[in-house]
Amino acid sequence: MVTETASAFIIRNSAEWERQRARGTLIRMKDVNREAVHLHRRDAWTFLAQSTYAEAVTVLERLTHLQTIGIPAVPLKLPAAEYRLSYFIVGRIGRASGKWTWDQFSPIMSAGDLERIVEKARAEGTLLDHLTPGWRHTKVSRPDEPPHRDYEIRTGREGWRSPARLTQGHPRQSTPVTVSAGHCGQPAEGYREGTPSASGWARR
Repeated sequence: MVTETASAFIIRNSAEWERQRARGTLIRMKDVNREAVHLHRRDAWTFLAQSTYAEAVTVLERLTHLQTIGIPAVPLKLPAAEYRLSYFIVGRIGRASGKWTWDQFSPIMSAGDLERIVEKARAEGTLLDHLTPGWRHTKVSRPDEPPHRDYEIRTGREGWRSPARLTQGHPRQSTPVTVSAGHCGQPAEGYREGTPSASGWARR
């Protein structure tokens, strides 16, 4: 059997999701306690064929959490815009063999593919700007380096910290600093959750 190509799958699945959106089809997700069900509306999505694995397609969806039926383990504030990052892969076992299947595990992709799907999702309007007004996180490039290698971080409130200043022993900084790409994803001690970092929003 000839396996459907990634590009053909993306066209077919996107058309199906368009039809589901037009019909008002909602996505049902069980709560962690199995005593409640969450209803989501799929508003937008972006597909990207993985560059390192020809039979895998990553998708970033923008969902609106509309309603919860039952009593969830943790109270939620609704409605809420949420994102789901997942992927489809061509199965190799049983009835899924040779077919594009939604995978049940967390997605794994190259660093380049992660950057590409984020940039593509922003360009297509899937990934919106949800940052607090007053914050700016702007990419800049030096002439002597490839594009998107350096990042300029502007911190606009007291208590927010740049990775460069943390490593130099200056925890507070309100002027622009430039962090080289080599520091991307290396959170320094003292980060608070939500702190802007060279690679985006860092974890605690």
